[in-house]
Order: sequence, then C-alpha cells, then structure tokens
Amino acid sequence: MPSKPFGTILNTHKKQIEKLTVIVNFSIMQIIFDYGEYKVDFRELRKKYISFFESKGHKQIRAASLIPENDPTVLFTTAGMHPLVPYLTGQVHPEGKRLVDYQKCIRTGDIDDVGDSSHLTFFEMLGNWSLGDYFKEEAISWSFEFLTKELGFSVEQLHVTVFEGDEN
Repeated sequence: MPSKPFGTILNTHKKQIEKLTVIVNFSIMQIIFDYGEYKVDFRELRKKYISFFESKGHKQIRAASLIPENDPTVLFTTAGMHPLVPYLTGQVHPEGKRLVDYQKCIRTGDIDDVGDSSHLTFFEMLGNWSLGDYFKEEAISWSFEFLTKELGFSVEQLHVTVFEGDEN
C-alpha cells in the first residue's frame, strides 16, 4: 500500500475516525472484560497481569509515548514491543532482563475495518519480556498459569494456534 500524507488519511477516513473516537472514549471509560465466572475492568486485569509477572521476577517498566521517540520509521507506537526494539536486538535495558508493562498502541493499517467485532485502532497491550533470559517453555507455562490460575479460565475455554512457518 503506498504511503499517503497524514492529512489525506484524516480527510479520507473522516467517518471511520469519528467512529474511532466513540470507540476510544468507550474503551477508556467503560471497558469491562468478561471472563471465567466474574467480570473485571481493565484496571484490575492490568494490575493482576503486572503483579503476576512481578512474582516471576519481572520489573515493571513505564509505558512509552504513543508518538515514538527516535524512530522516524513510524508515526505511532503500533505494538507493545515497539518501544523495546533496541533491547530486543541486544542493547542492555537498565531495568534488567525480565520486564513487564502495558503499552497503549494505535494502528491505522486496517482503519477501514474499524468498528467490527475484531478490528481496533486504539488499544492497550500487556507484555512480559525476556531479554535473553528465558524462552518459549517459561513464556508458555507462565501464560497458561496466568490464564487458568489467576483469571480462572478452564482448559476447555483456551484455544491454541501454532505458526509452523511459511515456504518463503
């Protein structure tokens, strides 16, 4: 997809952006996350997640700005891992090798689809990060423990996908 000036995108997608504003306001003020046998709002879910990974030796780090610093390749922070790229590629993080955070993100690549049941433009990602400390075995077992023991999901409620690679 060819890149367009931001003003052109705003004018072209005015109706979607108006709809996005409603979705963002709703998300920030009223999100209720339904799971297991009870409801929890996003603040409680965030707190449970951070506390769980702190109990596994992770250090909570601050969220980055939605406008990335020192990265001219993107307009917005588009993923939870985006602010950590220098550390994921080898730079030493001042807080250590195990990190946990929540990061607000904006995506516009699928803005035409915003408003259906699976496309969001403004959202918050929860992340636990290993900078060369542990790998898949711990990450998977801790995620499973968080979902089943902390949030109360049954194994039957969980669905697993596996990416086996592509031919390229």
